[in-house]
Amino acid sequence: MGGSQRACSQPNLTASWVQQRATDGWRFVPIYVGTQASGITSPATQGAAAADDAVDDATALGFGPGATLYYDMEAYSSAYSAKVLAFEEAWTERIRARGFHSGWYSSSDSGIQDLVGNVTGHTMPDVIFDALWNGSANTADPGVPGNLWSDHQRVHQYSGGHGESWGGTTIDIDQDYLDVQMATDTSPVAHGRVWDRARPDGGPWDTNATLIDTNDAITAVAAAGLPDGTVHVQALVNGEIWDRTR
Repeated sequence: MGGSQRACSQPNLTASWVQQRATDGWRFVPIYVGTQASGITSPATQGAAAADDAVDDATALGFGPGATLYYDMEAYSSAYSAKVLAFEEAWTERIRARGFHSGWYSSSDSGIQDLVGNVTGHTMPDVIFDALWNGSANTADPGVPGNLWSDHQRVHQYSGGHGESWGGTTIDIDQDYLDVQMATDTSPVAHGRVWDRARPDGGPWDTNATLIDTNDAITAVAAAGLPDGTVHVQALVNGEIWDRTR
């Protein structure tokens, strides 16, 4: 539906076409193909910008809050893993903030495995779209544990490009198996975490931050420095205020 790396302009993809097909009973996988791994220079900025552009594209086609929007990140070298993960995190957080669900397409042995290996360290997408061309029409992947993305949160691309004829027209198309059923609640999804960064007296700020709380229910954070030299960090978690003192 959009993105700087979309292969063609798709002039026939319009809001009226989407509405007609929806009336016919179709369902949709809105895919956004933007910056790829080697082009990521500012992950947070680029990921958020891509999300905003994707939401704008989806809205123009008639997709409303609650829809799942998929980013297409093609296979990449492990040298780009850190940047891609940071990009995905920014994409997912902005997509959710705009009221949509985040989908992430990538190769099983690069993008998907990076997600699996960093579940506790990064914001994860709501749905994975796993390219594993094993010919099996299901959502299983030996590299993805069964307890991850297990609640109707997977798409499996099980076959690559091949010719198929529909309505008298032959097209080159992949084959996918879907099991996606997201919640209908369209409010932004709370997925907060608290990080701590200490600055020695007279020292630099540019040291690594430490993840001190991984509670995915955090919706707001505030910090206050008191005259006694302590710093208090308050987090709003499921309607309760928690306090951490440094």
